[in-house]
Amino acid sequence: MKIYLCGSSSKDSGKKIATIIQVKDTAEYQNVINSLQLNPPLVLI
Repeated sequence: MKIYLCGSSSKDSGKKIATIIQVKDTAEYQNVINSLQLNPPLVLI
């Protein structure tokens, strides 16, 4: 699993400097990821 953090909102990309970094220690994010995976699939119409 790879986790990336963006220093600014994705909607603001290109308007100002943004930093995207890869998180090396993913253990602290594991609970959040597990709970997100329980959500039903998003269906766009």
